[in-house]
Amino acid sequence: MITTPEWHNASLIVDRNLEAGREEKVAVYCGDDEVTYGELARRINRFGHALKEELGVRREDRVLLVLDDTPSFPVAFSPRCAWAPYQSR
Repeated sequence: MITTPEWHNASLIVDRNLEAGREEKVAVYCGDDEVTYGELARRINRFGHALKEELGVRREDRVLLVLDDTPSFPVAFSPRCAWAPYQSR
């Protein structure tokens, strides 16, 4: 099984902030966009569900995600995921 350093796991960071009552606090700033911890948690859950249920991704599967630097980026750092940066340019 892959182990992920704690600081690579966005959902763990989000969960800790939710437990501390910070659901409405801003978690991500990107230009004019602001995403709260609560909204980020909902996005992480939707993303994980889509990977599993709609695409059939299972534990230990490898998936390449190409993402811009937007509020969607931290959603990819879900639990039990390991990541590695990829520079295409």
